[in-house]
This record gives sequence, C-alpha cells and structure tokens, in this order.
Amino acid sequence: METTPGLERFSLSGRIALVTGATRGLGLEIARGMAAAGAVVGINGRSAERAREIAKSMPNAFPTPFDISDLTSAAAAIDDIVARHGHLDCLVNNAAVRDRRRLQDIAAEDFRRLIETNLVAQYELARVAARHMAARRQGRLVFISSMVGAQSFQGDPAYVASKVGSRR
Repeated sequence: METTPGLERFSLSGRIALVTGATRGLGLEIARGMAAAGAVVGINGRSAERAREIAKSMPNAFPTPFDISDLTSAAAAIDDIVARHGHLDCLVNNAAVRDRRRLQDIAAEDFRRLIETNLVAQYELARVAARHMAARRQGRLVFISSMVGAQSFQGDPAYVASKVGSRR
C-alpha cells in the first residue's frame, strides 16, 4: 500500500484500535486512515456481514460486530480483542444514532434510546477499554462529537443534545 510522504511520523504500527460505527461514513474513513498508518483496526457495526466485508477490504482489519447499546456484548467484544491481540491501544467512539424529527414529535422513550446510544454506551465502552489500557498504563480514548453540538439545527434537537454531552 502506498503511503503519503511524512505519514511515517504518525505511524500506528503495532497499535490495536477499535472504531465504532466503522461500516460507513466518518467511522469508515477513520478506520481506513488508522489502518493506512499501520494500526490493526477492529471494524465495528451492527451488521456482522457488513463489518466482515469492510474488514476484508482493508489491510490489518478485523470485524468486530456488535450493537454498542448492548453493553454486555460491547464489553465482551472489547475483552475478546484484548484476549486475541494482547491489548487495546485506542478506542474511537464514533457510532451514534440520529432522530431528525421535530421536538414535539420525539417521545421521551425515543429520546432516552438516543441518549443511551450516543452518551451512555460510549461512556461504558470507554470504561471497559480504559480498564485494559490502565493495566498497561497506555492508551487513547477518542470521542467523536459533531459540529451540531455547538448549535442547534431545526429538526435535530435530540441528536444535538446528545452530541453536546459528548463534547466535554
């Protein structure tokens, strides 16, 4: 694989990373970039088939399908990565859900589901990953927020609220 001149300064060779929401969009591009920099990257998404397909298309990637809001499965997946690879160097909390309905159309239970995924699940994943990282006294937790966290857009109040929470 060809690399960009100067990229060696940003080498992730020998690093093990997990990118949530890596089967499309920004998460996929983050995973590609980390793999290009030499990291071994876990491709997370809810679809096992799509995670496998993406992992096959990328050097140094492996599928890690689970729903981040299923906290038991998420913790087991991180524990499995550490068992298979010996450690986890980086967790990129990217996965999120969005509900673009108007404020008056979003019921409390729908809002709770969004907050559970975009805030609580990311917090819990970070706790599990940090436990492994602390044992080695090394690791990085990356939380992907959104520019909409700084200002609200019409028709996106629940997502905005959840992204403000992940900024701090």
